[in-house]
Amino acid sequence: MIGANAGATTSFFDGDIAEIVVVQDALGTSDREKLEGYLAWKWGLEGNLPSGHPYKNAAPTKPAWSPSNLTDLQCWLDASDSTTLFDAATGGSLPANNGSIGRWEDKSGNYYHADDLVNSSNVKIDTARPTRVIAAQNGLDAINFASQGFDHLSSGPMLRNRSSALVAHVSKYNGTSGSSWIWSHEAYNDVRNRFQFGRFSLEGQRNDTGDTPVRVYGTSDGTSSSTNDTDWHLHVGVLDWASGTMEYFIDGESKGSASYTSGSGNTGDTDATLNASYRRTVIGVTQANSATFSKVPDDTRIGELICVAQSSGSYTLEDRQILEGYLAYKWGLATNLPVDHPYKNSPP
Repeated sequence: MIGANAGATTSFFDGDIAEIVVVQDALGTSDREKLEGYLAWKWGLEGNLPSGHPYKNAAPTKPAWSPSNLTDLQCWLDASDSTTLFDAATGGSLPANNGSIGRWEDKSGNYYHADDLVNSSNVKIDTARPTRVIAAQNGLDAINFASQGFDHLSSGPMLRNRSSALVAHVSKYNGTSGSSWIWSHEAYNDVRNRFQFGRFSLEGQRNDTGDTPVRVYGTSDGTSSSTNDTDWHLHVGVLDWASGTMEYFIDGESKGSASYTSGSGNTGDTDATLNASYRRTVIGVTQANSATFSKVPDDTRIGELICVAQSSGSYTLEDRQILEGYLAYKWGLATNLPVDHPYKNSPP
C-alpha cells in the first residue's frame, strides 16, 4: 500500500509523493549514495545533501551503452579502435594512414578476427589488403577496401545452429555500379545458405530447404542495388531462419522484407565445414567459387560491423533500435534516424 499503513482506512499520508524506488537487497554505501544522488538532482534537492556526499556537486552519470552488453554478441569489428588494427596477420603494429591492414581484431571476445583471405590451398593471400583511413567519418577511423584489398573473417561456429541473426554495419559505398559485397556469409555444402549485404541490398537463404536466395533492395526504386549514393549509412539486416523471414533497414528505416520456406530440420546451421573450399565468412568480398572472389569497388569504406545471433527466438524491435542508436550517435548519423526513433535525440 502507498500513502497509508497497511489495512488503514482513515490514516493517510498528508503530502505529495513524487517517486519511490524499491530494491530487493540491502544497498551498499556506494549504491545508496548513487541512488540518493540520482533522486536529489532529478528533483532539485541536491542542495540538501551533506557537504561530503559524493554527488553533492554533480549527478551520477549513466554508464554508456555498449555492444558488449549484448548477450548474443558474436562478432564486433570496430575500425575506430586503434588497438584492433595491425599491419600483419600475427603480431605487427598499428598501420599508418593509408597503411595496409593484415588483421582486424574482434572485440566480442570470441576471436572472430578478420585477416587475409585464403586460396583453395589454404594459403593466405597477403599481397593485397585493405587500408586504414584516419578520421574518415565523424572524426573516427575506417577501413578502405581498395581495388585488391580484402579481409577474410575466419570461420567458426559464429552462426551455427542459430535460429536468428542480426548484422549491422556502418559503411560508405563509392557509387560505382557492379558487384559490391560488404559482408558475406555463404556456405557451399550440398545446399547453400546465405546472409550477405550487397550494394544497398540484403540477401538471405535457409540452408536446409534448397530454396533460391531472396533479396531486399534499399534503393529508391526497390528493384536493384544500383545507386550513386556515396554518403555514410547505417545498415541492419535481420534474418530469422526458423520462420523464413528477413528485413532490411537503412538508418533505422525499413526498406522491405521477404520470406522464404522455413522448412524443418536444422534450425539455422549457417556455417559449412571448415575447409578452404567450403567455408566463407568474408568482409569486402564474396566468393564465386573456392578460389575466386568478387571485390567491392575501390574506396568502399567500413567503420564498424557487429553480428549477434541467438540459438532460439527472434530479435525484437528494441534489440535492433538500441544498436542503431549506439551506432548512429557514434558515427554522426543520428540526424538520419526517423523522427519517431527512440534514440533520435539521445544515445542509449
